[in-house]
Amino acid sequence: MIAGANPVCIKRVTKFPLASELDRGVFGDQDSKITKDHVEKNMGGMTVQQAVEEGRLYVVDHHDWVMPYLKRINELPASEEKAEVSQRKVYAARTLLFLDGEDSSMLRPLAIELSSPHPEKEQLGAVSTVYTPPDSGDDGITAGRFSTWELAKVYASANDAAENNFVTHWLNTHASMEPIVIAANRQLSVLHPIHRLLKPHFRKTLHINAVARQIIVGSGDQRKDGSVFRGIDEVTYFPSKYNMEMSSKAYKAWNFTDLALPNDLIKRGLAKGDPKKPETVELAIKDYPYAVDGLDMWAAIKKWVADYCAIYYADDGAVARDSELQGWWSEVRNVGHGDLADAPWWPAMDCVADLVETCATVVWLSSAYHASISFGQYDYLGFVPNGPSITTRPVPGPDAGAEVTESDFLASVTPVTEALGFMSIASGPMGLKGTEVYLGQRPDTEQWTRERRAAEALAEFRARLEEVAGNIDRRNADPALKNRTGQVEVPYTLLKPTAQPGLVLRGIPNSITV
Repeated sequence: MIAGANPVCIKRVTKFPLASELDRGVFGDQDSKITKDHVEKNMGGMTVQQAVEEGRLYVVDHHDWVMPYLKRINELPASEEKAEVSQRKVYAARTLLFLDGEDSSMLRPLAIELSSPHPEKEQLGAVSTVYTPPDSGDDGITAGRFSTWELAKVYASANDAAENNFVTHWLNTHASMEPIVIAANRQLSVLHPIHRLLKPHFRKTLHINAVARQIIVGSGDQRKDGSVFRGIDEVTYFPSKYNMEMSSKAYKAWNFTDLALPNDLIKRGLAKGDPKKPETVELAIKDYPYAVDGLDMWAAIKKWVADYCAIYYADDGAVARDSELQGWWSEVRNVGHGDLADAPWWPAMDCVADLVETCATVVWLSSAYHASISFGQYDYLGFVPNGPSITTRPVPGPDAGAEVTESDFLASVTPVTEALGFMSIASGPMGLKGTEVYLGQRPDTEQWTRERRAAEALAEFRARLEEVAGNIDRRNADPALKNRTGQVEVPYTLLKPTAQPGLVLRGIPNSITV
């Protein structure tokens, strides 16, 4: 949740009990059923109210994104999908966590809530079960035997794997970047300084998106010969044919400015400070590898963009008078993202600050952000029981100490055929080794600019990236930073900008190519 495949969903709890934002007229009472009695026994004498006030209570809440589709998902496969789509049994999950330890840096799960629609009528609200850790204090694992707490963990992880794939990955990078790329190619001359700045971050994005629509995210596509082709994601992730609809629903809350890392951390309650000055941002969880490394990367990217833009835009008026730039941003907002054109958060693009923040966000999303939420899928989820993409059976009752055999456990998660499909798509970055262009690299270095100051700014950016890589290595070697490796001692390197040897792609590519 803070250093894995999807470290961008955790939020600080500011109000307890947890509440749903779903329409009660349609879905009934969807508020959380996690109570103080469930969690205070494992909070070392602290009350829930104290934990909320002191910033010690956190949640990963996928409930409202999953619940509206659960009835339909759990009725799969329908007759037309039999033998192609496996049985689903999915819950909408909330995971409540406590910031523990002497230095308040270790997150410990307190409760997992798994919810289903009411069996009689969705308007009657959710039917929820709350699971808590076994009283023994361990995770309940012995040789070949598990507790229902362990099973609840993987059902919650399945929610996380799906949101990672269809929201934080596909929506926030592939889909949302596409209109930016198209508008830039339509509105900006190839000689325009902003086109030259951003061109490396557009490389192959439209191509990979076209391929993805053909064979990955498509659902039930009828071919000319009458046959039906099911995309890889339709078969291997639990949302199945509803995956793009669920992604589109999430787009209603999409906010370009919030995807700038400092803004995102502050909005989720994980940081405080001035988002325009990343060096002043103070993290609520000091050992939050994604955020710590990410802020280093964000600062390096923004400094490079600011240095570059300062060469060509001496004042705010130069930005406002640039007709090509204004045409680009107008098309991004009013055509490419026309559904949200009237949202109040769009940068006005009438000053240098807006230009720098916008271009830094584009570079961040297409490079470091994409690497952090895409390239970890094989590392962290490739061993499917660690983060299944499908769940198939009801979870036993609320007794957290109930025994679950290994065969029951494995029969509850992604079936073998779908697991192999998931592993193959998650290992996609393997194919890029030796062909990728990394952040700070430009194959056209000799031709991309004749402006000495721009070339010097790029060289300074490369030097800063080397510093960031060194900082990450030092943090990973620090035994006091326990969240950087976890129990299995796999160091967090997804935001290390330099290319590294290994089975899968390492380093941060310039653009979204996989």
